[in-house]
Amino acid sequence: MEIYNKLKKLFILIAFFCIIIPFVFYPVIGYAQDMFDSDSAQAEAGSDKEPIIVDGDRVEYLYEEKKVVGVKNVVITYKDVKMTCDKIVVHMETKEAFAEGNVVLYEHGNIIRGEKVNYNFDTERGTIIEAEVRSNPWYGEGEVGSKVADGEYAIERGFITTCDLPHPHYRIQARRIKLFINDRIEARHLIIFIGDFPMFYFPYYVHWLNDKRPRVTILAGRNSRWGAYVLTAWRYYFHEWSRGYVRLDWREKKGFAEGFDYKYKLGYFGKGLLRFYYTDENHSITPEESELGRGVGNKRWRVQLRHKWQIDQDTLATGEFHKVSDSLFVKDYYYLDEFDKESEPQNYFSVIKTRPGYNLSFLTKYRLHNFYEVVEKLPELKMNITSQRVRETDFYYTSTTSFAMLQRKFRRMKDTDTEPKLKANRFDTEQEISHLSKQFGFLTCNPYIGLRETWYSEDDMENENELRHVYTFGTRFSTKFFRVFDVETDALALDINKLRHVINPLIDYYYTPTPNMKTEDIKQFDSVDAIEGHNGVDFTLVNTLQTKRGDDMEVHDLVRFSTSTGLLLHARDNKSIKDIRTGLILRPYSWLEIHSDSHYDLKENRLNSINADLIAGMERHWGLAWGFRFEEDEQESSSSQFTSDAFYVLSPRWKLKSYHRIKNDSDDNKFVLEEQTYGIERDLHCWLVEFNYQLKETEEQEVDLEHRFWITFRIKAFPELPFKMFSASYRGPTAGVQRKIPTSN
Repeated sequence: MEIYNKLKKLFILIAFFCIIIPFVFYPVIGYAQDMFDSDSAQAEAGSDKEPIIVDGDRVEYLYEEKKVVGVKNVVITYKDVKMTCDKIVVHMETKEAFAEGNVVLYEHGNIIRGEKVNYNFDTERGTIIEAEVRSNPWYGEGEVGSKVADGEYAIERGFITTCDLPHPHYRIQARRIKLFINDRIEARHLIIFIGDFPMFYFPYYVHWLNDKRPRVTILAGRNSRWGAYVLTAWRYYFHEWSRGYVRLDWREKKGFAEGFDYKYKLGYFGKGLLRFYYTDENHSITPEESELGRGVGNKRWRVQLRHKWQIDQDTLATGEFHKVSDSLFVKDYYYLDEFDKESEPQNYFSVIKTRPGYNLSFLTKYRLHNFYEVVEKLPELKMNITSQRVRETDFYYTSTTSFAMLQRKFRRMKDTDTEPKLKANRFDTEQEISHLSKQFGFLTCNPYIGLRETWYSEDDMENENELRHVYTFGTRFSTKFFRVFDVETDALALDINKLRHVINPLIDYYYTPTPNMKTEDIKQFDSVDAIEGHNGVDFTLVNTLQTKRGDDMEVHDLVRFSTSTGLLLHARDNKSIKDIRTGLILRPYSWLEIHSDSHYDLKENRLNSINADLIAGMERHWGLAWGFRFEEDEQESSSSQFTSDAFYVLSPRWKLKSYHRIKNDSDDNKFVLEEQTYGIERDLHCWLVEFNYQLKETEEQEVDLEHRFWITFRIKAFPELPFKMFSASYRGPTAGVQRKIPTSN
């Protein structure tokens, strides 16, 4: 409890400074209405020769009074402003107009309606009685509306909404609302109505028009691990540089939880995100905790700080701080948001300076939790010189030099375990000189020679000041051949306008003699310490089939197929032939894409892996993503997995979607449907309601088979949610990149 109280005080202090600092670096900013001198405005009006054009069933010009009167079906145009009404009086000298009866004002893409309008065509200022204002996606009504400045409107005693029905499903009501065109909405002391029922009160509200997230998000559901639950996110906004979320959640089997996200900007000193989440769980020991030999406890929390500072045009500083109560917290509460992407968050501070020809970096990385394995760098300094031409010759030089104070701290599986670690200082420099030329007019030749030297303060046997030498030699050859086929056809809607076949062979010979230090004699921190001698040749052949499409006849790749293998020279055990790897990309249509790759072990006569992916969809109609994965390891234990992600729009109001994951292991030799998710979405004019059900097998959790059901309500104008839910999405063919199927929204 004492530790928790200290952490709580520390967190409050950090939060206090993060909120106060922006106000120190930023002056108080107010929005003031521009004041115009009336005499100068009239002078400009008098010098403006562009006339006001008034059309209607009956138009009369009163010469002595210098005004125009229009009656019935009146249309007035002046520059890019247009007004329609039943009756209007226009004073030609001042360009002041008084209109009444079904008045509609079209101004810079915005629409303003009212029963009576007093508007000055010269200053573009005016007052509207019984006003209706439309600026996509917002719609507002009020007793009185006015344009007080360029792009700024005010609505008195009215409301705004994104629902354009005569009786809107929801509305934001206040005594005074400001609408800044293409910028933001502002209101004070407002009440949010759902139908005719007041639901929420806010002392201040602002919504930026390019923001697609709602002010309040409430998500309710039920699953096997949490029971019934309600997750809420309440947005607060002090300024563009000081805003975030307050989170208040309840889970039947876990209890209450609270936290906040705080986004800040410090002007020149960068921007960042501070997050905190805390729960006092109704907790029971899980199988995973039992395996770790300890429970996580009831009081669980997380503090996270991320900051980014663009010091100058060439220099970027970034840093992250992560502190959690236990190793399972992120997995339990932020699985899809964070754990699925990075299971062990890193604490680091980095400064990178990038200049033409070179870059410098400073990195410090530190471990805060003994349940993570981390290679600490306290610090690491690195300089990289990119490929530079040597004077006017065809020689090029590149190098990388670094110094690091390293500690590799291993994970402690139990609290009683001792903490093993490796420690050493390392200086590493790699130099390479290459020559680039074209031989016989078609063959690109790129020989190179390199030297890498690495100093260690101590090796694995505690010997001090050890120096490793690594020499590299090699050459690369490449060329291209192509042929154009005079084929033009639209068979199968392929839209072929000539075909070009490109063949790109590549040969890479490399030789690295065995270093003077063996890898088993070096403390292993990363790939720098695992260099061994090798000698071989790699062969790659890339075939590409291209055509031209579109009005501009741009080049489009229809098919790309690559094959690669190699030879290891002087290899032992007759294992000189390297594995065969293939890659295939098909793009026959704009709505269809197919990827495939494989890895075949020639030495063992075994298919190690194969991946296949299909992505298809017609925007706003249907979408499908299908994937297949197969792997076999050295113990000849194989596994395969099928995934599918699809949606189909039944009608303008109904959409179906599903996700499936099927897995097969050679141990039990049967297919298991590990995860299945089904969703139905209903369009409620300005709302989207979604019903979801999921059945999922879980590992090392309280239950083996988890049932989940949840409902989401989203405003169509602000469809994004501030948190992810349980349903996974399709992972595409490129490692580390998520490729989504075409959306219907």
